[in-house]
Amino acid sequence: DSSTEGPVRKLFSEAIQRSDALIICGTRAPGYSPNLYADFVKEAKERNLFVLLDLKGEDLKRCLPFGVDVIKPNLSEAAQTFLGLTVGEQEETGELEEKIKPILKQIHQEHHTSTVLSRGSQEVWVQSAEFFCVPIEQVKAVNTIGCGDSLGAALTVALYKSTNLQQAVQYATKIATKNAKTVRPGTIF
Repeated sequence: DSSTEGPVRKLFSEAIQRSDALIICGTRAPGYSPNLYADFVKEAKERNLFVLLDLKGEDLKRCLPFGVDVIKPNLSEAAQTFLGLTVGEQEETGELEEKIKPILKQIHQEHHTSTVLSRGSQEVWVQSAEFFCVPIEQVKAVNTIGCGDSLGAALTVALYKSTNLQQAVQYATKIATKNAKTVRPGTIF
């Protein structure tokens, strides 16, 4: 319902004044302006806040020009958004590395945005000034709901505390792995 967008924007503008960082995850609800997330990012960056996005498609692309600090799509979302390819969650994805790496590098060069690309139980691909990989601890996953959100939240906290990107990704993958080992999503202890 488009009548809710005005109040949502007002609440966002009020809340962002008390915030240190902005994380936007998930798909924009139908009825909201296609520029909603981009407008939120613009407002956050005008306040010099750290911004991490876990989005896909046009919502993600519209936000990049505003100086997003980190994007955290999974490989399936990145392949769909930037290559127009459909990739299954459990599909072997090694051959996609050479297709997606130049795009991630271009995003960093054009927007100064780092990419942390999760791939389920496979190593995380990271593009900042350089490309590097971060291994994932192999565990028996009990429940993967919320692992991406856990990774994004832990990454934001670590980077906000001035940890370098590689250390932050290592920490975030440990938190996401703890989430995968629990029955209840979002519980890591």
